[in-house]
Amino acid sequence: MEYGRYSSKQEYIDFAENLVEDLINKTFKKDHFSINGARDWTYTHPHCYATEGLCFLESNGYKKYSEVTKKSAEWLSNVQNDDGSVDNWYYNDHVDKEKNGDATAQAARIWLFKDRIKYKDNIDKALSFLQSLQSPEGGLYYNPGSKDVNSWVSMFTLQALHWNINDEVDFNWIV
Repeated sequence: MEYGRYSSKQEYIDFAENLVEDLINKTFKKDHFSINGARDWTYTHPHCYATEGLCFLESNGYKKYSEVTKKSAEWLSNVQNDDGSVDNWYYNDHVDKEKNGDATAQAARIWLFKDRIKYKDNIDKALSFLQSLQSPEGGLYYNPGSKDVNSWVSMFTLQALHWNINDEVDFNWIV
């Protein structure tokens, strides 16, 4: 969509809009994204990426995606663990659940975009969980018990903190 706007070529915008609609129709299940149209499994990190992409579009005038992002934010708030984390998988009994820093930071960004007042407790709990992942070197570990200082967890969290402290969310600068 960005290139379509930049080049003033409607066919690129149309292509992107059709692709987004197709992906929503095939993978959005009531209030969350599944890994594909054939499975109900949700891997939280790409669920958040899909939602963030729609938040970007919504922030750029595509308000028709606001209901999907609203439902997605609400789903994330409902699956958030008491310690503020979100798990890596939902609706899949064949994998071990882990508390993931990347998806937790992404969820915080989504809540900040959608309604920072409504999701204040979710945001605060998420940021507290993310703080517990801080390594002695300053970055954030991927999840509890990990020794992987993860750049994505660190960048997503830094952006969530920036948006939270400055009371301003700008999805044009999403990492």
